[in-house]
Amino acid sequence: MRSGMHTSRQADAYNLRIQQLIIHPTLLRCTWLVIFAHPHCRSTSAAHPFLNVQSQDATLVVSILAAFTHIVTLTAQNQPGSTLHSAATSLTTALLSRRIKGFYHQLSSQHRTRSTATLLLLASIASLGPQFARELVRVFDFGLAALPQLAKPRKGRKGEAAADAAQRLQKEWTNDDPLKQPTRAAFISFALALVSTADAQLLPEVLTLRPLIGGTLHFLSSDPPSAQVAVLRVLRKLVAAKRTAAGAFPGAEVLGDAALGQLAAIAASGPEGSLNKDEAPEGDNSHAHNVESSSNATLEKDAADLAFEILHAAVTDHRLGLCCPPSAAFTLTLAAAQLTHGQRRLVRWLQSLRPADSSSHGALIAAATEHDSALAAAMLLSLPYSLEPTATGRWLTHVGVVGGLLQAVANSPVGLAALAER
Repeated sequence: MRSGMHTSRQADAYNLRIQQLIIHPTLLRCTWLVIFAHPHCRSTSAAHPFLNVQSQDATLVVSILAAFTHIVTLTAQNQPGSTLHSAATSLTTALLSRRIKGFYHQLSSQHRTRSTATLLLLASIASLGPQFARELVRVFDFGLAALPQLAKPRKGRKGEAAADAAQRLQKEWTNDDPLKQPTRAAFISFALALVSTADAQLLPEVLTLRPLIGGTLHFLSSDPPSAQVAVLRVLRKLVAAKRTAAGAFPGAEVLGDAALGQLAAIAASGPEGSLNKDEAPEGDNSHAHNVESSSNATLEKDAADLAFEILHAAVTDHRLGLCCPPSAAFTLTLAAAQLTHGQRRLVRWLQSLRPADSSSHGALIAAATEHDSALAAAMLLSLPYSLEPTATGRWLTHVGVVGGLLQAVANSPVGLAALAER
């Protein structure tokens, strides 16, 4: 009896010690001693009080996960073979081999702070190196029902102005305490860490993990510009590697309909991509506000430029799996039937663009159809614009788009004669 009480006191003492180490970040390098040095912490089951993530004490669980995250993150910055690296390697191996169900429990807990801490821990594990990234992909169930929910952005407040919502969102994502950031921020950190660390053999498998990649891209336009830039830079790097035949990038898989829609929205949201610019608010001349607005505008422009660059590559380079090389000839009346699956997807997506509202959208339509005359013909046979003459800028823009489509068909071997017959 006394032995059991003594063991319980030991567990409580070492749990408290972990929390104290979190409060004092300068001692984090010694935390691994608490985890591995004491004999009470080397056995299994209940003898792992801080690995027992089934604990009902939410604060303790979050503190433990935060400590693990700090340890693994610090380790990634140390030379292999160091004491800290060796300890964190053993810790990570133990977590992935014996406590993987604990990750699922925390991610499914519907407790925001627990889920965020767990996602940050997964991101830290993935960033340790290709070996740990490969093991994580092997043992982790990416079909977990909770993952798509964690990737969704928070709902906006009813009646909140767009500018106020954007400012609030930016503050939430840049909170100094990562555990107070939205779960989507931690989810993106996990996805980027895994994609960036994966080697050439693992990367194709990671990019086809729909819950991970889809969850990252399908809500990207609702994220703050800083998050958009971080994701799009990684995506552009993957696209560039594929275009130089140096990387494996399943473009048709990654750039699905939802992802294309998100990228198009970002490309149109930049200061140069939108034709309907809002006036700056009057009466607010504070220096802090001007600096913040200038920084956000720069990030918005960077995100829009990156999105446009990726989309331009997708609609002009057949190596990315969406468009096709220019065909030698095609039958105009059967253009839609002759299109490949990727081309048909492009037609649907091009028809959803708004060239009258965004110059970027107009440029993408021109680039895609100039490259592929069969695509231009398919667009002409199912125009989404009204050509009823009206004295408006929208009508003039739409007429310009149609003129570009006609020019693309005229430059093809079939020419416009078949179109006139049609």
